[in-house]
Amino acid sequence: MDLLEQYKQQYPEKFREQKPAPMTDEYGREYSTLVALVMRLSGGRIRDSKQASYALLGAAAIIAVISGILFLRLFSSGTGPNAGRITPPVTGSSNGIPR
Repeated sequence: MDLLEQYKQQYPEKFREQKPAPMTDEYGREYSTLVALVMRLSGGRIRDSKQASYALLGAAAIIAVISGILFLRLFSSGTGPNAGRITPPVTGSSNGIPR
């Protein structure tokens, strides 16, 4: 019997698959991985899950406003004073002198 098999027999609990512990705050409430990521990436400025939730809500609101502005600019680009004016195609010689 090799050393690894002997260690597995003596300490079987170390070789069992363990689920990662859920992320909890100081009161034992669980929160999502995204909230934990925001808290970790903030560099200590966001200290609890409530602040992280507000930061995520604010980021979602900013993204919604920016996307709304972009969509409005996309669909309202043809509403200027010359929007209904149709210009005829240029025909004739290529020297640029009108006939």
